Amino acid sequence: MKTIYYGYPSLSSFVKTDIDFLSKENSVIHRLQPWSNKLKLPFCLITQFFFLLKNYRKIDVVIVSFAGYHSYLPVRFAKMKGISSFIILNGTDSVGIPQLNYGSHLKKIMRLFCKWSIKHTTELWPVSSSLIDGRNAYLSEPLVYGVRHSFPEIKTPYYTISNGFSIGYWREGLLHRKDSLNGVVSVVSGAKQFELKGIDLLLEAAARLPEIPFSIVGMTMPEELHVPENVRFLGRLTQDELRGIYASNLFYMQLSSFEGFGCSLCEAMLSGCIPIGSAVNVIPEIIGDTGLVLQKKKPDLLAEGFLSLMNKINNDREEHSKASSDRIAEHYTIEQRMKQIAGRIAVYQTNRNKLRDD
Repeated sequence: MKTIYYGYPSLSSFVKTDIDFLSKENSVIHRLQPWSNKLKLPFCLITQFFFLLKNYRKIDVVIVSFAGYHSYLPVRFAKMKGISSFIILNGTDSVGIPQLNYGSHLKKIMRLFCKWSIKHTTELWPVSSSLIDGRNAYLSEPLVYGVRHSFPEIKTPYYTISNGFSIGYWREGLLHRKDSLNGVVSVVSGAKQFELKGIDLLLEAAARLPEIPFSIVGMTMPEELHVPENVRFLGRLTQDELRGIYASNLFYMQLSSFEGFGCSLCEAMLSGCIPIGSAVNVIPEIIGDTGLVLQKKKPDLLAEGFLSLMNKINNDREEHSKASSDRIAEHYTIEQRMKQIAGRIAVYQTNRNKLRDD
């Protein structure tokens, strides 16, 4: 059994899932700290240093989710001890996109911490290869982004490991679906991501589709915004509440201008929602042939594509919902992710053992 130090900026659901499943065959140590609070950053670095020092002898492997302030010391610690470190690239830590005002690489000090960590870690584990070298023409101005674009001089090896999901939990939604459903749901992590996640486009499409109910999870309705009557804002929900919302809607829209992976998209698909997503990053690959991939950010194109999709699935909604769920269950399980992580750790551990023997 190995002892893994797992670092993260916040204990998000996918980080918690990683830790829970890694803990089944390893000893995982971690520490929750307020990294998002800039005033507490020096305190976080100091307490992280002493936490790593306290556990110096027992740590065998370092894994960090997201590059950033919190990845600097663990990666340096691993180099000093001669053990492997791995950084999971999730999205914002991999890019700096001025057209969207998005990404850690746009922030001068954060960029330095990301760059050092990415350069000196043993291997990068992007959840999508687009985080290394990505581009899309979804917006009127084509975008180019990724680690190779921000830091072309850095040659750190990488291995793509997609996010993974607990299939049984989300597939409960398939058991409670009704043939009469026709609603659309979309999830955003807060008002700051309103345009990035395409909620502006969703509202324009909703105005063109007045008979279709739309639900937006993750934010309340902005007071200054004119919202069509067929749109409701549900605010933040628990995971169980979110699963219920997925089960009570037929479609899920992920209309992002940039998306590191699309965890909510996968959860909704597992629950039986038929996906409609933008042609950015890994979204088209996740959707496959189970839904609609929108090539351009245009409301008329979205409304037309939606009506066409509705006509296509109208006579066999249950089968299309199941196909959507099956695609995620086949390609994006947490078990597949854990197997890949274990394999990459083993590769570098074997190489280090050979070097010691030589």
